[in-house]
Amino acid sequence: MAGKSPETPFTDDFQMLCALITHLGSHEKWQSRTPAEIGGSLAMPPKEVERVLAAFPCFFRESTNRKNGERLFTVHLRYARRKIDPNTGSHISEPMNPEEIGILISLLTQMVSIEKQESQFVIEMRENNKSHTHGVLVAIIVALMSAITSLLVAVMKSS
Repeated sequence: MAGKSPETPFTDDFQMLCALITHLGSHEKWQSRTPAEIGGSLAMPPKEVERVLAAFPCFFRESTNRKNGERLFTVHLRYARRKIDPNTGSHISEPMNPEEIGILISLLTQMVSIEKQESQFVIEMRENNKSHTHGVLVAIIVALMSAITSLLVAVMKSS
């Protein structure tokens, strides 16, 4: 996805964000995963997965507590609800329910809508600026022509 606009990150990455939120939020076996693991499961390029995960810390939590130092990611909401398993003493984090995932996807959809509104506003402002600039240039030219005409009339009267 080369050529991304920095003004519309949610719009540009909408599909991948939906897939990542759903995958990381609902996976039964894994609470957090590496970009390579996620990319393999979702048939997406691991580098692109890692870029999106790192670009949206509002949705994803990063950690590096794996023996080989790889970056691990999970959804913040899932991580925030982790607890200690009384039998094993390890942290567990239950998958998010469909309603919770739906809330995050709804938030993402709202962000896309806001970006589209902002983009439209910027386009309209640019058009208004062009129109205003054109009007000002015409007024300046008319004023200059009027001044030149007045000078010519004054010169002709005095001769």
